[in-house]
Amino acid sequence: MNILKAIEEGATPTPCLTLDSLGLEQCALLKIDVDGGEPGVLEGARDVLARLRPVVSIEVLNFNTRKVLGLFEAYGYDILREDSRNEAYSDFVFVPKESALGRD
Repeated sequence: MNILKAIEEGATPTPCLTLDSLGLEQCALLKIDVDGGEPGVLEGARDVLARLRPVVSIEVLNFNTRKVLGLFEAYGYDILREDSRNEAYSDFVFVPKESALGRD
């Protein structure tokens, strides 16, 4: 839905910041649940993911799964856990490829 149509239908625009714009110096874990906005959040966290290499727990609406998996692959992350409990969304935990987590 485009923003103008959403406003006409009564939606209120919400100001947003990217994670990269926050200037984080530390981040060990990201929990993301944004109801369809996963690709945008990940694209706005490119620097955080590259520099700080946090573990990421993310709920992904199924129509975004391919895009999200591609972004994590490009960012150098592996799937540690996947839970596809229903037809609408799946939960994932991603870890940096260099991490020893889950590789016992």
